[in-house]
Amino acid sequence: MPRTTSSRAGTTLTWRRAALGTALLAVATLLLPAAVGAQPAPADAPRGPTPTIEPGVRAAVERGERARVIVELTAPAPALVTGRAADAAERTLDASRTGIAEALPTADAASIQTVDGWPFVAMEVSADGLAALAARPDVRSITPNGASAPSLTQSIPLIGGDDAAALGYTGAGQTVAVLDTGVQTDHPFLAGRTVAEACFTTDNGAGIVGQCPGPDVTEATGPGTGAPCPLASKCTHGTHVAGIAVGSGVGIRGVAPEANLISIQVFSRFDAGCGTESPPCVRVTDFDLIRAFAFVYDLRDTHDIASVNLSLGGFPLPSWCDFDGRKPMIDAMRAAGIATVVASGNDGAKDGIQMPACISSTISVGATDVADNVAGFSNSAPHLAMLAPGVGTNSSVPGGGFGTKSGTSMATPHVAGAFAVLAQQHPDATVDELVGLLRGTGVPVRDGANGVVTPRLALDRATRPPTFHLREPVRVLDTRDGTGSGVAAPVGPGGWVDLDVAPATGLPVGEVTSVLVNLTAVGASTPTHLTMWGAGFPEPATSSINVLGGETRANAVVARVGPDGTVRVRNNSGSVHVVVDLFGAWDAGGDAATGLRYDAARLPVRVLDTRTGTGSGAAAPIGPGGSATFDVATACPQPGAVAAVVNLTGTGAGASTHLTVHAATSPLPGTSNLNLTPGHNVPNGVTSLIGTDGKLAVFNNAGATDAVADLQGCWYATAASPEAGRFVPADPTRVLDTRTGLGTPAVGPLVGPGGLTVEVQGNHSGVPRAGIDAVVLNVTALNAAETHHLTVAPTGLSLDEVFAVLNTSVVNYEPGRATANLVIAPVGPDGKVTLGLTQGQVDVVVDVVGWLTA
Repeated sequence: MPRTTSSRAGTTLTWRRAALGTALLAVATLLLPAAVGAQPAPADAPRGPTPTIEPGVRAAVERGERARVIVELTAPAPALVTGRAADAAERTLDASRTGIAEALPTADAASIQTVDGWPFVAMEVSADGLAALAARPDVRSITPNGASAPSLTQSIPLIGGDDAAALGYTGAGQTVAVLDTGVQTDHPFLAGRTVAEACFTTDNGAGIVGQCPGPDVTEATGPGTGAPCPLASKCTHGTHVAGIAVGSGVGIRGVAPEANLISIQVFSRFDAGCGTESPPCVRVTDFDLIRAFAFVYDLRDTHDIASVNLSLGGFPLPSWCDFDGRKPMIDAMRAAGIATVVASGNDGAKDGIQMPACISSTISVGATDVADNVAGFSNSAPHLAMLAPGVGTNSSVPGGGFGTKSGTSMATPHVAGAFAVLAQQHPDATVDELVGLLRGTGVPVRDGANGVVTPRLALDRATRPPTFHLREPVRVLDTRDGTGSGVAAPVGPGGWVDLDVAPATGLPVGEVTSVLVNLTAVGASTPTHLTMWGAGFPEPATSSINVLGGETRANAVVARVGPDGTVRVRNNSGSVHVVVDLFGAWDAGGDAATGLRYDAARLPVRVLDTRTGTGSGAAAPIGPGGSATFDVATACPQPGAVAAVVNLTGTGAGASTHLTVHAATSPLPGTSNLNLTPGHNVPNGVTSLIGTDGKLAVFNNAGATDAVADLQGCWYATAASPEAGRFVPADPTRVLDTRTGLGTPAVGPLVGPGGLTVEVQGNHSGVPRAGIDAVVLNVTALNAAETHHLTVAPTGLSLDEVFAVLNTSVVNYEPGRATANLVIAPVGPDGKVTLGLTQGQVDVVVDVVGWLTA
């Protein structure tokens, strides 16, 4: 069945314990499914007394030229609505088109092109015509109708395509649309796979010649209409691209060898304006692409269309180009579950990617060679989404044979085909979710020309994400004595330390994808925060730990590594020493991955509380140099757990000290999990091997202190299915900030007693709506009115489960400081978690750093 997408808005829910009746009513409300509503629509294009007109259009008509333009109207798109609303939208659109035609000079009006169901009009406009358009209130924007050129057996194993196919993921039932120079659909590599064809080209009688078959050289649909354009030497590109995406043959195949194909020929013949290429050449106008997009969109309920491939483009730009007239159509397809995958371009630019790849709703693709070097011709910039092989790629060419081509054009269909493969595995996933999976599991590759790191497509990892390898804790960085950094000095304001963590993991070189560490800030000179991320990747707009001046504080961090196994730790303000203890790492995934798999506890379980004797057997604090042992194995979701994840809280310390968690039957490691000072409650997430007796131990270094531990989940050597318990890192994404209203219905702190539901799936975090066991979050509490704690649980709990959760905590906070903690939280059936607070008020920030598969 065709995939559908939906969006859900967060809902704030409150309940009170003052009276039983009120509490039961409010708790029942908490357990009801969260309200469903549409997310805010993207902001309209700038509106005013006159439409937005791109400067290049004005410049052209001022030179006395007729400018090829795309006019976006303010009328609603009939294609996006149904029934009476569609009829009304069609009438509005027709009236607007008619009014424009009547207002234009005769020559301008004669050049008008329209596309059924969409508020776009193309034309060649004079200075008088532009003035007429600028005066109309029903015109939203006027942009150039640019012309783009085509962007010119070992690649499939390189991206893990063979492994994905061996698991049965071949793109079967999915469709890839190729908008290009046309495809020889009866080529042996592609025969029997085409489900629709069309042609959209331009013929202006002045050097631009339509190339569609049949009586109308500007438009044709049906069998044979998507064949290669007639300028034979310039029209091999589309067949080659299609073969990379969906080809299937003996000894050679494409990425999705059982996916279907839609072929749309969009290139016109240009008798001039070919740049360095000898005319005639082939070019595609922006408006012909819009017409092709509309054709694909209309087929969305007929075929499961995973992606549209655009191996073409114009000049590179250093930032997003969302002013491009094609963006509304690309947005509509993305909302319908269709990814628009676009080549980044072959200009060799290292500070920009070409149009339309720079539209933020596309998936832009650059090229690598078989040695995972970014090709010198491949455009690159921090906003590039993916890399894929694009050097010396062998694929089908017209005539029934095969040929080798290089370019980002060849890289792009690798990713377009990958969307078909993953859409087969995850048929209900949105484009955002599949992009998150591809980027999260891709091989990080650094472009030597600009230092930008971008994930290279790795289908084996995407279909079987990484598994976890826990090790005895080891200190890998301590700026106080130079361990790991080589320099015994604090990190200054805006400074950073690049730390090579891969060798200490024990995994083979190149096989480390993410690490689990304990990050400690020591002796900050001023309030600051530290951020850890994969070196070379863009710095995320999130934080890993917040610390006050003079304070020592730790937080567990899951961080992706850069292409050389390195993480970066950056300090925001003042100076601070940094300590990093490594606890484990995730491998490269694939079917042969040998690491541990995670199983989340449905609810957190209190397994230790020395204040009451829970777990320890004695209601007494842990003395200096003493330990408290407690059972965790029996509280794990299943028998046979190898390691456990607990939220550890130190409370009531009599002296400055640190706590260390370890397997009860193993020696004490030379690391720490959290640092305590008298009068402060401090939490931290801890992952530890379980002793042979099923227990963990908490060691206290000095003074006396109580300790509390809540079990979040456990690690196992095997899992219920090959896909279960694997980790996918996300681009760190903020999904909640009560200070700004992000992820909440209104700006303002969480007030207790009450709860706040947080949508962690979708929401541009890349976390899928299905097939996940838990999400990995960094939860920060700040601006607290009093000392208290937060709870985190899945939505959809029973009454008994709600009260059970109230006896646990994930973040213990106090006024005057920001407290962060790593949380592995199971999600409810609606893709959300609930933050709970029983009293007081506090601001909360939640960042998603990854998820674990079910």
